[in-house]
Amino acid sequence: MLTRCTSLFPLLFSLIAALLLSVFCHRALAGQHTGPPGVMVMGSDPVMGSDPIGSDPGPKEHWITEEAQLGLPDAPLVFSGDALRIGASLSTSRRVSIDHDAHIEVADGARLELAGAVSSLNGSEGRLVKTGAGTLALAADNDYLGHTRLMAGQLQIQGHSALGGGFSSLWMHQNTTLSYADGTVLSKSIQLDPALPPGDPGPQAALLHVPQGVATQAGTIVGPLPLVKQGAGTLVLAGSAHAPAGMEIEAGALRNLMMINGPVAVRNGARLEGSGSMGATTVHGGATLAPGVPAASGRPGIIGTLAVTEDLHLHPGAQVSIKALPDGRSDQIMVMGKALLDGRLSALADEGDWQPSTHYTVVHALGGFDGTRFGSAGSNLAFLDPSLSYSDDDTRAVLTLVRNDTRMDDVGDTETEDEVAVVIDDAPVKPVKPVEPVKPVEPVTPVSPPEIAETDVDIPVDDPVVIAVDTEPETILREEVIVMTAPDAREAFRQLSGSWHASLRSGMLEDSRFIREAALRHLNQGDGHWVHGWHSNGWRGAAHGTPADWRDIHGMALGSTRTLPSNWRATAFLGTQRADWHRHHAMAHARIDSVHAGIALLKKMTVTDVAVGVVKTWNRVKASRSVSVGGLQYALAGVGQGHSLQLFAELAAPLRRLAKLQRHSALEGLTPFARLAWVRDKLNGYDERGGAAALTMLRDERSVLFSTVGVKASYALQGPEGAMRLQGELAWRHAGGDTQARSRQYFRDSTRQRVFASEGHAVARQAWSLKLGVEGDLKRDLRLGFGYAGQYAERRQDHGVRVDVVWVF
Repeated sequence: MLTRCTSLFPLLFSLIAALLLSVFCHRALAGQHTGPPGVMVMGSDPVMGSDPIGSDPGPKEHWITEEAQLGLPDAPLVFSGDALRIGASLSTSRRVSIDHDAHIEVADGARLELAGAVSSLNGSEGRLVKTGAGTLALAADNDYLGHTRLMAGQLQIQGHSALGGGFSSLWMHQNTTLSYADGTVLSKSIQLDPALPPGDPGPQAALLHVPQGVATQAGTIVGPLPLVKQGAGTLVLAGSAHAPAGMEIEAGALRNLMMINGPVAVRNGARLEGSGSMGATTVHGGATLAPGVPAASGRPGIIGTLAVTEDLHLHPGAQVSIKALPDGRSDQIMVMGKALLDGRLSALADEGDWQPSTHYTVVHALGGFDGTRFGSAGSNLAFLDPSLSYSDDDTRAVLTLVRNDTRMDDVGDTETEDEVAVVIDDAPVKPVKPVEPVKPVEPVTPVSPPEIAETDVDIPVDDPVVIAVDTEPETILREEVIVMTAPDAREAFRQLSGSWHASLRSGMLEDSRFIREAALRHLNQGDGHWVHGWHSNGWRGAAHGTPADWRDIHGMALGSTRTLPSNWRATAFLGTQRADWHRHHAMAHARIDSVHAGIALLKKMTVTDVAVGVVKTWNRVKASRSVSVGGLQYALAGVGQGHSLQLFAELAAPLRRLAKLQRHSALEGLTPFARLAWVRDKLNGYDERGGAAALTMLRDERSVLFSTVGVKASYALQGPEGAMRLQGELAWRHAGGDTQARSRQYFRDSTRQRVFASEGHAVARQAWSLKLGVEGDLKRDLRLGFGYAGQYAERRQDHGVRVDVVWVF
């Protein structure tokens, strides 16, 4: 008996093992928490039901409210037919694999972002099904092969492959929203499914939403549901839309580049543009109809024709925006049926290159206008007014731009702008003379080379053909400015002026301080040969219509100081410096190279020191600038030569001497001072090159008197190699004389040579300066110093460093 029972043990053990294995496999395939290590498997959980679409959501414990419930952060998520229910907003970057249909239900008010790639498992064509009133966001480059089904709520997509690869498509139910991120291109087709989810009485429409930027729908859209474009962004329809129920543009812009097989309605504040075709079109008040592609991000607009296969109805308050090319081509609206006109026709200068007195056909309706007309025509052009006319057969609307009575200087805001505007506006209009036809020439009998045969035919040479060409630069410039808006015209006047050259002149006067400060510093340092170097960065803010600019300057001076009899000291020096100037937005650049030579004397008296000096400077200015507004595109450059002379003096009262007299040590190290510097700068005239906007700069001479009062401080201490001194200086400076920067010039190629003036950045009337430094002995006969030097004025600052090396002999 025992032997018989013992023989049954293997069979009983096998039955138990098979049962345990079956239970384990069932839970591995169905449970949410059972599977290979690190894998979250969505199986056929009996609690959730075998058909997740429309099934009971189940108890709250089966809803995911935080990512930790999905398992380890790097664990992939595998769908095998059951639903993933999201009850709160969360984002996960874990990989997602679809074995069978992936049902994702997102509760109302919740958002799930799948930032990890979604792929198919073993080539599965399982679908991605979105349910629930919440939002599902696909933000990765996905390659799953199945269709995507949007049954409720919103689906947000980003990138070019958010909806996977293969030949799948997106199925949208009514009252669902597809939201495109900026830059998204969706090449998948969209199938509009009219099936209504249970208990959903929502409106019968599919919503396409672009919150901002530009997105592209490259795949076709097919189905009986109406479409609604929402969001402030632009949706580019690069694929056909077979939507007989129509399309409504509720907000933002729709750029139709293909075909909309159905009616289109454009609501208040929305815009319809492009070069495609559509059915009957209605443009409501406050909406815009704009053929072609508008200019954006520095790219010019593209001319286009919008075709309406049925009737076009423009309501009162609607706007039609048109742009044009110099050859007479313009945007156009072609209507196969009737066009019922109203609203406003606008010619936008910043979206085209208009030409005065050119006729542009803007609307062509084969069915006529039925006696309707545009309510008005407008333009943002400053000097041209639009005029509308209609063909005799009442099928064409023609726009013509004519010169109005606005003078160019009426739009200027500053005297500089007005000066340029007057010169350009007063340029004579020279009609092109008719060209006489060339007299016919009898054919000459060809001969064999190298002999040249004589001929009896007289070739006329008495009346050469002269082609009359208007080369006046003012006229060329005027023809470009005349088609600009008022803001663009003002910018053109600023760029055409000589304000850049004027600003350089004031900068040269202010930068004359570096060489004289070097001379005064070493005049008080005792005997020796010295080297002084400086580097400084400064900027001047925009003021009175003159753009901001900045400059980098560096220089070096070599000198020698000697003590003379009767408490006199003299220093002689040579120096060189280079300043690189830049105008804001890379509009202009200049390089100023200078060479200095000078001498200074110092007289030491009982209480005060008196210093005087003179510096001669030779300057070379290499300036360039660009004119880039509308049709004005010029790169200009010129080189000028000049020289300057400056006389300077300083009166200093070192209080250490007074301290010795009064036995008051607290006053030691302080030195009040006063300085005067008279600077006269001359720049010879020079020419720019580069086209009609090139200027001839006239000779310029100006003088400025700088007066400065301040106090210097010095504190001595012992360093590792010898004596050291901490130094500082605080001063206030005033400028008088020719502080206004003003240049005089005319357009180089002009026969009239009418001179006009331009203003640039003036010399700062008042400024504060601060200097901090340290100087020490390296050896008995060698000293080294370095420090900071700054100057501050209204809307301008200058920060620099200086280095000194002195060899005492």
